[in-house]
Amino acid sequence: MMGLLLLSSALATPLRAAPPSGGTTQTVPSKKAASAVKGKPRLTKVPPVVISASKIEEPLSHVAASVTLIDREEIDRRNAQTVEDLLRQVPGVDVQASGGSPGAQADVRIRGAEREHVVVLVDGARVTNPFDGGFDFGLMPTDNVERIEVIRGGASALYGSDAIGGVINIITRRGEGKPHVTIFSEGGSLSTFKHGVTVSGESHGTDYSFSYSRLDSAGLRPGPFNHSQTRENHYSARIGHRFGDPDDPRVRVQSTFNASEQNFEIPFDFPGNFNFFAIPAGLPMSISTYDPNNSSRRIFFTSTNRVIVKATDWWQSELRFSLTQNRKEDRNQLDEGLPFPFLFGAPFATNLNRTRTAETTTEVEWLNHLTWEGKHWKNILTFGYLFERDHAAFRDFSTIGNFGFLPPLYSTVSATRIRNAHYYQDQLALWDRLFLNAGFRVDQESQDAHLRAPGVAMPTHRHTDSLFGVEYTPRFSAALDLPEVHAKLHGAWSRNFHAPSLLDLYFPNFSNPDLKSEIGKSVEGGVTFSFLEDRLGGDITYFRTDFTDLIQFVLLPPPEFFDIRNVGTAKTEGLEISAWAGPWKGAKVSSNYTFLDSRNDENKPLPRRPRHKFNATVAYTYKRFSMNVDFNLTGRQRDSFDFIAADGGLRLGDLRGWHRVDFAATYDLLRDRGPLEKLQLYTRVNNAFDSSFEQVKGFPDAGTTAFAGIRGSF
Repeated sequence: MMGLLLLSSALATPLRAAPPSGGTTQTVPSKKAASAVKGKPRLTKVPPVVISASKIEEPLSHVAASVTLIDREEIDRRNAQTVEDLLRQVPGVDVQASGGSPGAQADVRIRGAEREHVVVLVDGARVTNPFDGGFDFGLMPTDNVERIEVIRGGASALYGSDAIGGVINIITRRGEGKPHVTIFSEGGSLSTFKHGVTVSGESHGTDYSFSYSRLDSAGLRPGPFNHSQTRENHYSARIGHRFGDPDDPRVRVQSTFNASEQNFEIPFDFPGNFNFFAIPAGLPMSISTYDPNNSSRRIFFTSTNRVIVKATDWWQSELRFSLTQNRKEDRNQLDEGLPFPFLFGAPFATNLNRTRTAETTTEVEWLNHLTWEGKHWKNILTFGYLFERDHAAFRDFSTIGNFGFLPPLYSTVSATRIRNAHYYQDQLALWDRLFLNAGFRVDQESQDAHLRAPGVAMPTHRHTDSLFGVEYTPRFSAALDLPEVHAKLHGAWSRNFHAPSLLDLYFPNFSNPDLKSEIGKSVEGGVTFSFLEDRLGGDITYFRTDFTDLIQFVLLPPPEFFDIRNVGTAKTEGLEISAWAGPWKGAKVSSNYTFLDSRNDENKPLPRRPRHKFNATVAYTYKRFSMNVDFNLTGRQRDSFDFIAADGGLRLGDLRGWHRVDFAATYDLLRDRGPLEKLQLYTRVNNAFDSSFEQVKGFPDAGTTAFAGIRGSF
């Protein structure tokens, strides 16, 4: 009885909640406390808020999930140009780029899950490719990004398929204040030049933000493995209007649009005709060869339209419509002087191909929040319905499927997936210190596909009313703030799933239409400490995910040779340890360490999962000068895929560990001169100590690269 009385007394004590690891504090003008200091209002610190954890804005300190918030202040301080650069510093997140050239393909994994196990959103719209389940982060620069929210751990209760590892939500800028224009121009290593402009503001209840940038780069040279002659154009727009009281609008409409166009020359290819007898005994075969005629073009756009209605003080409803499309075209001409290498049995002949892929995702979501609160409690009930239609069209005219011999073969896929989902979530806060969350989602899918395999004249039609029946994904989480000891306890359990991609189901000759969903059951628990008004703190979190029904290749006897089936199991578990200090006199230090133990059903480490990873950041601001130093240390990774590279070198065994240091600095040349708000010089140095390493085997990273630019704000 005495224990219950003590617990009740503790719960009833007022508190100041400690923020989770990685949290930042935003500064906004205080209307009540504004005072004229050199003509500017005094700034007051307010706790940061996040949206992605529960689909409603809430203080970061109340969230039980493991969430990292990257705000615009951090983006500017690091002079980051790509989202993937920002994700490298997040605990539990692995970013592996295929070389150091702009536009290189990058895979992002969270807590050891596959790249297909991460949901990527832009302003809440799913942009993950339905055909192969991935997303190219090079398609989303930071020009018009306001913040990035990273949820680590299972989140299928709200986001459905693919959210086994976590969720990454990229949120674009919302215009505010008087009209504002920023123009920048930069250049540097790899013959790289980038220019851009951003316009934003707010007038009479209408806010707007527009940006455009262009990037040109020669890529890594010499060397056949990396991209060269990259040309990119990026566009972003966000416009909204509120109706009613500016401090409490009853209706808000909002539209966002983001688009990218990328053109690459890719001077390598997979050999079309292996001559196994030409390979010396005991050596693995070549996996790529030089090909100067290989090029690729990618076009991406996503658009989201929202209507948010605050019907009453306790009911908020939102209707969202989103459209996302990814288009990719690969073109490979026959090599000059070798028009028909396939006929002569050349051991490393390159391919002839024309490949086009178009992936379209349409979403309609109706979301509702009902809020009740009393003196010592607050309850938010969230429920919604989601309709999603994914379509993938694939056409391939090449010699790849014919092992290098003429005539080239023709194959097509036209597949559609319909997804209906209902989800529910209840959040209960007691005495502003105990936060409970229970969520539940139901998903059902249907499939329809027409495909033509290489060498087959007539197309095949496949239809499935329900691919996996009905998928149920619950999630429970809790957080308890203990201000008496400056700590917060947090934990979660969830069941999550990844539905097979359309490529897994219908790609000609390399698919299985009977695949089931991959399942991941996740658990996590940890404690966050915070002292000296959040200027000193840390977090320790344990996590574990058990995977079942993983999709894997299975070797079969001739004539089938192999198949893909739900036969794999795996386990990932580890620790995320974070610490931060500052700001003190303009200086702030943060670091994190991730230990990951990943095992398959043969008790071997999963490939490309580093067991140890350490990140550290030192940031400093003094008057007109600011700087940022990032340090990354990634341990050894298992990689059993051995081959002879196009440069003749062997790629054998595991991928060795590596480290790199990145540096960024900004100096304000002018401030508040006439219409000029700021004129800044900035620089960015990647891999400052010229470390030699590969994030992906066979794709050397760039050495030291340096960039400098000028940026003016009006």
